Amino acid sequence: MQQQRDPWDEHERDRIPPELDPAFSEFDDDRPSRTMANRLRPVIWIAALAALVAMTFTFVL
Repeated sequence: MQQQRDPWDEHERDRIPPELDPAFSEFDDDRPSRTMANRLRPVIWIAALAALVAMTFTFVL
């Protein structure tokens, strides 16, 4: 039985690393990448703090 290949694996293998990309040095600003986790980190902290405050008030009252 022949094993099926995932086309995503082939795409990842053929991808050029960013350090070898000619436009990398032009657009690289030495900052960490802006992932969704980094973008949403303040929202996550505010939601966690609001949940803690809400739980504290429900136990106190």
